[in-house]
Amino acid sequence: MDDKSLPPYPTILKAPSDASTSTSFRTTFAFVSMHMGDRLRLLNFPPEIIAIIRQTISTSWPRGLQSEMLYHGSHEFKLRGYPWRGHGEEGILSRRLMSRILSSLQTAGWLLTVVTDVSKKLTDLDTRPRIDQTRLKLIDAPDDIKKAIVGLSQRMQMLKLHKPYQGAGNAYEITMLGYPWLATGGETMLARQFLLALLGVLEEHGWSIYASIDQTAKIGENSGDLDTWHCVRTKGWTPGMPVFHR
Repeated sequence: MDDKSLPPYPTILKAPSDASTSTSFRTTFAFVSMHMGDRLRLLNFPPEIIAIIRQTISTSWPRGLQSEMLYHGSHEFKLRGYPWRGHGEEGILSRRLMSRILSSLQTAGWLLTVVTDVSKKLTDLDTRPRIDQTRLKLIDAPDDIKKAIVGLSQRMQMLKLHKPYQGAGNAYEITMLGYPWLATGGETMLARQFLLALLGVLEEHGWSIYASIDQTAKIGENSGDLDTWHCVRTKGWTPGMPVFHR
């Protein structure tokens, strides 16, 4: 097994507390991502959840933890060996480890909301060479969402330009500064911070991800697209109402 056959990064969703009695509905989103064959990074999790994952790794990965550190806003665990590149028995053990991590998160109230490919860096997992790593396309999005996402890009100092996408009907294109989907080093976590904020913006307007699909991958072809997020919103939704999460 090589890196290309391993799964992309899971995004984790925490079920909101007392959503039925609250006047507003808000979900806390966080990332779990795998890097460089032996790293696990947690972004936007509270300390008590990091402690749970530390214990889960210690009891579920036979080789144990080598080190841990803060990495550009995330908490990074470095495991002994290379669990994300495992063959044979080690491949089985690494899958058991991820299963137990997800189980521990679910027990603590954090649920998997979407598995999505957010990076095409050649040393990360599930990678293929890509050409265009700078753009975000919004298809059939309402004007308020377009405005909100452009505003988010500006606040995070990631916006280069934005304009209607020519020749495809109701589509809008945002060009980002740099290459967020081909990031290296600390920029990898900045891209994930942007996506967590994007999930929050979607929810503020009643939208959630129904499916994340790689629709354009072709063998032997360099495509510029990553996963497509298909979003849904309950009919008649108004601010403060619960947001559908699959």
